[in-house]
Amino acid sequence: MLAVLLGVLVLWYGALGLWGSGDPASQAKDLRAAQTMSRALGVLKEEAARRGIPLDPVVDPGLTGLVGPAFSPMTTTLGSLSAKRTGLQPDAAAMMSSLLRRAGLQVGGRVAVDTSGSFPGFAIATLIAAETLGAETACIVSLGSSTYGANHPEFTLADMIGVLVQRGILRRGLVAVSPGGDDDLGRNMGGAELERALARPAVPILREGDLKRNLAARRVLLFQDPQPGVVVSVGGNLTSTGLGETIGLRTGLIRRTDFPGGVVPGEGLIQGSLRENLPVIRVLDVRGLCALTGLPFDPLPVPGPGQSAFFLRGAPPPVLLLGGAVLAVLLATLAAWLRRPRTRVPARSPASVRLS
Repeated sequence: MLAVLLGVLVLWYGALGLWGSGDPASQAKDLRAAQTMSRALGVLKEEAARRGIPLDPVVDPGLTGLVGPAFSPMTTTLGSLSAKRTGLQPDAAAMMSSLLRRAGLQVGGRVAVDTSGSFPGFAIATLIAAETLGAETACIVSLGSSTYGANHPEFTLADMIGVLVQRGILRRGLVAVSPGGDDDLGRNMGGAELERALARPAVPILREGDLKRNLAARRVLLFQDPQPGVVVSVGGNLTSTGLGETIGLRTGLIRRTDFPGGVVPGEGLIQGSLRENLPVIRVLDVRGLCALTGLPFDPLPVPGPGQSAFFLRGAPPPVLLLGGAVLAVLLATLAAWLRRPRTRVPARSPASVRLS
């Protein structure tokens, strides 16, 4: 009986371990990022309305104003609507804060962010998380977007970041923009709308048709002193992984040691960073990323800051706590029973045995 109860107790502790220790200081940082993200989403919703961005309650049930149309002059490829909506929750910034801390980001460090317009929520969440952790950012946006991303020609991801800087939610804006799309030159995108969108941020425009020159130009802007401690790639821009999908659908935090023998195939920004032993956070397979981190995938209604399953990792369900208390009582009772004094019955002498 004792062995059975001890075995159950071990299993209970194992289940409790799935939720982690819930370090209060770390959770406080994640929560601050989520709260800032909530304010940012409110500001951008107001700005979208001011710019006359139409709201479609079917594709954007949260009425955020940040879910783009299926197709526009800024659309480059097909994308997942659910994945785009997943980034439009406050705790997306908490998740990015957690990943940046795991990557080793220090206060005063630098985060290089290379993003397309495909996942505006995750791009903004990254910048907010980095600044919340006390880091500087260097960000380049490729304006092209897959379906349902930041593909409104009059409200691109670059525009969104600019608004957040103007409103004081972000300290630093972009260091450059590029067209995105085919060869990162926007050849499959709308010409006049694209040119107007490129001109609005008033930052350098990268137009390098050659992949190596494109990478070199980005590195000058992203890797200038001090060198970044973490590189973040959001979306599927050409320069992220180069030609071909040589690193598969790897998502989340990636290190050089994740590859056999430390050999990283391909010539994109991700691979070059890994070969320099820089940790990379990649946001592309959003469903897989949610499975790894606990962030809910396309939740409805959208949880408030600190209210999603992401934060439950540090707080085990009450049933586990109750189960542990019951087990503790049972074990204490059993131990007391086993230690109880036993009354010895005196042996009867042969003379006292009555013969029948």
